[in-house]
Amino acid sequence: MKKILFVCLGNICRSPVAEASFRKKVEERGLLDKVLIDSAGISAAHSGEFVDHRMVEHAKARGLDLSELRSRKFSEEDMLHFDYIVAMDKSNMKSIRSLDTNDDLENKLSIITQYCSRHSEVEVPDPYIGEGEGFDKVLNILEDATEGFLNSIESELKE
Repeated sequence: MKKILFVCLGNICRSPVAEASFRKKVEERGLLDKVLIDSAGISAAHSGEFVDHRMVEHAKARGLDLSELRSRKFSEEDMLHFDYIVAMDKSNMKSIRSLDTNDDLENKLSIITQYCSRHSEVEVPDPYIGEGEGFDKVLNILEDATEGFLNSIESELKE
């Protein structure tokens, strides 16, 4: 079983969408029993909170259910437990790397946008601040990126 963790700042917008989008794609391919999927945030500011209501509504319109997901803080144990740790932006990646004192993450850590085939963004923008116009953009990027990520590891899941 492969263990995958998606990470953003607060775990209330981007990483929960990546988690739900990836889970849906994995399920559609009949591979759900081969993978454990989770998400976390660098900051503990929203720990225990549900996903931002604006993101819940935008995701629901695309068939993604975020209603039961709750924020949790990324931990040092996550670095050992997960096979893949996928960051939403460079700042998240830098924060994760700062905890990696033993270079345990070199082959585990990536940024989600490297898997995009239809979008050219280098990072997934944080839609939390603003009036909501960024939520659909984030969904578009993450639907593309999670498809590409699944394509890149699918052979491992089928082993």
